[in-house]
Amino acid sequence: MQRINNDEVFFENIPFYGSNIVPKGSSGLGGEIYFNISEIDFFGGDVNVTKKDAGKEVYSLSTSNLYRFDKDNLLEYLDSIKDEFKLKVLQDYKEFTRTADQWKMIDEDGWNYRKLEIENASNLEFNMYLKKSTLDRGFIGCNSSDIYSLVIAYTLIPNHTELRIVRTNEDGHYCYTFLLNLKSSVDFASEFNQEFEKKVESERGMSRGDLLDDACHRGGKPGKSLVNTTVYYRDPVIAAAVKERANGKCDLCGQPAPFNNANGLPYLEEHHLIRLADGGDDSIDNAVALCPNCHRKMHIVKDEKDTEMLNKRILAYMKALNKK
Repeated sequence: MQRINNDEVFFENIPFYGSNIVPKGSSGLGGEIYFNISEIDFFGGDVNVTKKDAGKEVYSLSTSNLYRFDKDNLLEYLDSIKDEFKLKVLQDYKEFTRTADQWKMIDEDGWNYRKLEIENASNLEFNMYLKKSTLDRGFIGCNSSDIYSLVIAYTLIPNHTELRIVRTNEDGHYCYTFLLNLKSSVDFASEFNQEFEKKVESERGMSRGDLLDDACHRGGKPGKSLVNTTVYYRDPVIAAAVKERANGKCDLCGQPAPFNNANGLPYLEEHHLIRLADGGDDSIDNAVALCPNCHRKMHIVKDEKDTEMLNKRILAYMKALNKK
């Protein structure tokens, strides 16, 4: 927590204790945000210790204080994290299996539920408490608000979210507005690509014939998202089929894959003849499997003879498929 001025504090890479969206193995209550205990006066009026809970001091806050979220801000924040839910790139986070927990899922349905709840919320206020943890750290928490639990315990992406609390004086009492923002420097692109490759390798477990047949019925313009860089939503079935189609050899140089991956499969990389960024389709008639050296060569040298050879290779593949 950083004190900006008398009426504003800022949390960068917000860490919060025991949230239900945290790495597996964590424990504790959800949605308690760390703050510097030395800044306790920011939270208003007469802050006094009233009791101890499990040996931790609990502070009372003025009953005239108001704590709230801003609906426009929450909806904007949700829009900024939609792809992380839609693409399910938050793989290290807890997953829920009970039917009652489906709305907490880190997937597109879970995101839609969160958005609907916030859009329909008539009151974004909550009752806040402060609790001391150590000599220099405390928690911000809430025991009795569905909206606080939804946002803090089940929606925030910890360590990527920035929180700004702005204090205003309205009709003689303090109002605290919690404003969220996803860090602009977060690069989910590499995380997304890692998860994509896992899906590709999983699809390669199918029989080659079934995989190619499935891939023939797929393809088209990929969706995309701007997350520091543009990420294209490639189809793992197509990528897997292209690699299996090559039968362990580079489609350009014809040499065997330089090594096998962790699953024992020949390591080759998918390459689109017409780049997705240039409007190319994500389809098996626009993709080949290359060894790492040839893949880099295609991007750096851009030899027209290589492109012509790969186009002929794809034509031969497609003719063979059409004969079946």
